[in-house]
Amino acid sequence: ELANNAPTVVELAPGPGMLAEVLLSAQPQLTYIGIDYSAPFIQIARDKLAPFDQRITLHQADLVKDDWPSLLSSPVHAVVSNMAIHDLGSGAAVAATYEKAIHLLERGGLIINADLVTMPDDDQPPADGKLKVPRHLEILMDLGFADVRCTLDLGHYACIIARKA
Repeated sequence: ELANNAPTVVELAPGPGMLAEVLLSAQPQLTYIGIDYSAPFIQIARDKLAPFDQRITLHQADLVKDDWPSLLSSPVHAVVSNMAIHDLGSGAAVAATYEKAIHLLERGGLIINADLVTMPDDDQPPADGKLKVPRHLEILMDLGFADVRCTLDLGHYACIIARKA
């Protein structure tokens, strides 16, 4: 879905680099930037991604407290995350992360968040960053993202995608 033949993809909280390895293997022209809070995970990812060393950059930063967008200098074509954004601790932190993403992305760029979500029938207010799918969609639409949709909803896990208009 990315219009650019040599995209730059930023992964938020890549952990040990499993998604990065898949992306880099599948897309030989892709440039990858990972941002994670954990120094041990950064080192594990660096070791795992060593075969792609010329195409990766890894940064240690707190996605809530640090100005992580300032670490990025190239145009960003996608911001991705898998099972991590809910760990930011609150709905406000999730919204702030989406807002930072829209400012980073090139026009037409994607945000893809595959994450744990609150079950649709759960009436308790979220105590952490786990939100219901409609709330994720609402935040993204309010920020001005287009083509906002949920492509997978398993009740407790969902994949949310949006494009910068």
